[in-house]
Amino acid sequence: MNLNRWVPIVLGLAALVIAHYVALIFRVSPAISLWFPPSGVAVALSLWFGWIGVILTWIASFSMSHLWGNDGWYRLASLTDITEPLVALLLFRYFWRSKLDFKRLTDAVTFIISAPILGCGASASVGCLVLSTVGKMPWLSLSENILRWWLGNAVGVMAITPLLLLLFTPFLTMGGYIGFRSQQSSQPSVQLTAPTDNSTSSKQAALQIIITNWLEAIIILILCIFTAITTVQKADTSSMLSQNYSFLNFIPIIWAATRFQIIGGTLTASFCVFATVVAYIINFPNADTSLVPFNLEIVQVHKLSLFVQCGVSLLIGSAITEQATMQTMLAVERVRAAEYQVKAQLSQQLEQANIQLQKSNQEKDELLEREQIARNEAESANRIKDEFLAVLSHELRTPLNPILGWTKILRSRKLDEAKNERALETIERNTKLLNQLIDDLLDVSRILRGKFTLNAVVVNLESIIQAAIDTVQLAANAKSINLQFVQTTRCLVMGDINRLQQVLCNLLTNAIKFTPNGGNVSITLSQITLGATTSNYAQITVTDTGKGINPEFLPYVFERFRQADSSITRTYGGLGLGLAIVRQIVELHGGTVAAASVGENKGATFTVQLPIHQN
Repeated sequence: MNLNRWVPIVLGLAALVIAHYVALIFRVSPAISLWFPPSGVAVALSLWFGWIGVILTWIASFSMSHLWGNDGWYRLASLTDITEPLVALLLFRYFWRSKLDFKRLTDAVTFIISAPILGCGASASVGCLVLSTVGKMPWLSLSENILRWWLGNAVGVMAITPLLLLLFTPFLTMGGYIGFRSQQSSQPSVQLTAPTDNSTSSKQAALQIIITNWLEAIIILILCIFTAITTVQKADTSSMLSQNYSFLNFIPIIWAATRFQIIGGTLTASFCVFATVVAYIINFPNADTSLVPFNLEIVQVHKLSLFVQCGVSLLIGSAITEQATMQTMLAVERVRAAEYQVKAQLSQQLEQANIQLQKSNQEKDELLEREQIARNEAESANRIKDEFLAVLSHELRTPLNPILGWTKILRSRKLDEAKNERALETIERNTKLLNQLIDDLLDVSRILRGKFTLNAVVVNLESIIQAAIDTVQLAANAKSINLQFVQTTRCLVMGDINRLQQVLCNLLTNAIKFTPNGGNVSITLSQITLGATTSNYAQITVTDTGKGINPEFLPYVFERFRQADSSITRTYGGLGLGLAIVRQIVELHGGTVAAASVGENKGATFTVQLPIHQN
């Protein structure tokens, strides 16, 4: 009998026991901890060693059950702890037959469904029902305890299991401890070093890469620690704003997953959870089961955000890793095909060796040139992606926070009909806002990639203006704003109907948004003559009596992502993309757009000029 094969199993059992003691640090009821590391270790052991891992889970839970207030026959209740790894094992390994390396997005999705969602949910439900039946837990708080139990276990699984699987599965496979030979390929690692080369220029480039990667890693860790400290310091309050701080973790998590693939994203997400737990221990060293010195509802939201962040990091990391793997395989196949073609040509036309050699060199040069073009395109795409991620991580929190808050309140099922309706209206309104933000981002993406096109036909500006007015009329009525349309001529232009209506809707929406209740917004359509050639132009002016524009900000009003007030506490939200899109559409139509304002609180005027269609 090979005793070395039992070394990982013994170490796993020891890790389960240690994890139980760690979970005791923040126990908030006889059987519930704020986070539960044994769940993450148990799921990892079960996915590695199958039924042996499930048995180890029960042995550790039975041995440690006295620490959770279960003595005598009550210790048999620890049998419910095998529900979690058992469900994860059956679903992940035997039903979906997923792999442990998470190189495919489907593997990450099936893991999240099978382990933290279904596995932890089943464990929480069964465990709370058993403890309530034997009198260890009050029935009145059953649903609340199930939710706490599930969140604590889910955070433990998401923070520990993927990290253990990614780091130790290759070593266990190579050592013959587990039988997943198909997963023996090396995992993508966090690239903090660079390939070696003896040339001076290469050494300098390698040193620059190392410094850049380490600097990024240090900044990511600092952001995680800062977010953990900031969030935990507000855990003893009931402020809704304090619940938003934890979403700052998306910045380092998405950054790490994008730059260092799945290992970087998973390490960062696990570090966020670890830093948060350490911050709780430091800030609340005297927490016990009788008096919890922090707001449990805030902590529930905080744990939910940590769970979501770990899931997002795993999904993004798996997707990027899968894409990189596919691109690498395609590149290898292209190189092999090119080499085979060159060898075939050389073998078939040996008598023309010199000519074929020149042709082969030319083909290689073309391959290198195409590779350089593809690399430049990839770098450009990465820059565009980084811009989108930076804006996305900052701005999407505005509609997501009320959606999350009202959803949490609705789950309590303690609201009357009026408040239920208000909650649904709030969720619907913010969902529409989120949809508009995404549409704006897609338009900007098309502009940056040069894919913004028009379907030009001869259109009547009067009908387009009237359609835009109908679109924003309800918003104007809600603020008692007098919306007037003055037409002095009939103008036909060559343009895209939908895009021109988008321009007018954006201008009218901005005017209504920045105009106080009872104000005035007017739209005027006229014809003017410009330039020495006396070209005829249609002129549309949108004038409001609202907030106006600061003269210092006026030159930048049409730039992307620029806002007069860019703080997170600003009164008016948005990504600062609407006017940039307006300018791009108008210029594609051969026209111009300009903004004018006397000053703040004195209204603003936007003027659009489009060339009139000549019959």
